[in-house]
Amino acid sequence: MRPAAASVQTASAYPPGGHPPGAQPNAARPATAPPPPAAHAATADAVVLEQDRDNAYCVEFSPDGRLLASGGWGRPVRFRDALNGGLVRELRPAGQSVYDLAFSPDGALIATGGRDGTLAVSEVASGKKARSRKPGGSAVRAVAFSPDGALILSAHEDGVGRLWETATLNRLHELRAEGETLFSAVFSPDGTHIAAACSDGAVRVWLTAGGEPRLLHKHTGWATGVAFTQDGTRLLSSGADGAVQLHVLRTGEVAGVLRAGDGMINSIALSPDGMLVAAAYETGAVTVWEIVSGRHETLSGHAGHVNAVAFSPLGRALASAGKDGTVRLWR
Repeated sequence: MRPAAASVQTASAYPPGGHPPGAQPNAARPATAPPPPAAHAATADAVVLEQDRDNAYCVEFSPDGRLLASGGWGRPVRFRDALNGGLVRELRPAGQSVYDLAFSPDGALIATGGRDGTLAVSEVASGKKARSRKPGGSAVRAVAFSPDGALILSAHEDGVGRLWETATLNRLHELRAEGETLFSAVFSPDGTHIAAACSDGAVRVWLTAGGEPRLLHKHTGWATGVAFTQDGTRLLSSGADGAVQLHVLRTGEVAGVLRAGDGMINSIALSPDGMLVAAAYETGAVTVWEIVSGRHETLSGHAGHVNAVAFSPLGRALASAGKDGTVRLWR
C-alpha cells in the first residue's frame, strides 16, 4: 500500500512512532488547517469477508494477528481466520448489539461493549461468556484492556469511563467528562494514562489512577477517535471536522493536522510500525496516510459510513467495518 501525494500541515517533525447519536456536529474546519487537494482514489485489493443486512460497527485483530473479530447491530461477534477469511466461531454478545470489542493482550479473552450498556468478557477459544456487568442504561461506546491485561476500561455515552478488574469485573473507579459522550478511549502504552475522544470535540487525558483530566486541543464538532503512538509521547485524534490531529502529550501542542477532503471521520487506527494512520469516513472511504510525509491513499468500496478500521499486528493489512453490513480486508 503506497499512499499518493497529499498535504499535511506540521509545526514540527513527527517521528514514526459510527455514527454517534444526538445532534449533528458543526462541520466547520479549523482555520489553521485548510483542506488539501482531492485524494487519489485507490484500487487496492479488498476482500469482503462478510456481508450482513445489519450494521457492522467494530473490527479488531487478535494480538497474534491470526483472528479477526467483528460485531455490530443484531449480529453475532464473528471470529474469522485473518489469513483466509474463514469463519472460526461466533458468540452471541450480551445485549445483542455491540459498539466495540477488544482482545486481551494475551489473546485469551475478548471484551464487548453493548448498545444496552453491558460490558461482557468472553473466552476467545470457546466463545463462552465469562462474566458481564451492566452499570446502567448508558451505551458502552468503547472498551480497552490495559497493556498488562489486569484492567478493562468501558467508555460510556453518559460521559463516564469505568475501570474494572479483568479477573472479577469488580469496579475500581470512574473517570468523568460530565455531560459528554466518550466515543473512543484507549490506554497509553505504559498503562499510566487513558485518553478519550469526547462529544464536545476535546480529547481528555486522565491518569489511570484517577483525578481530573487534561483537555487537549478541540476538534470542531465531535472528537471521534484516539490512538497513542508506541512511545506514548504523542496522541492522534480524529473528529467530525474531517481532521486527524497530532498532539504532543507533554505540552498539549498540536504538531500537525492531516486532511483528505470533506466528511466526518468515525474512527482511526495506527499501524504497528507507527508509520501509517488509517481513518474511517462517513463518506464510505477509508484513507491511509504516511504520517511523516503526509502522502495518502483513499480506498473505496463501502457503501455508506465506514464505522471502524484496524491494522493487523503482523503488518499493514487493514480491516474495515461499515454501515453497509460488510467487513472488508485490504492488503
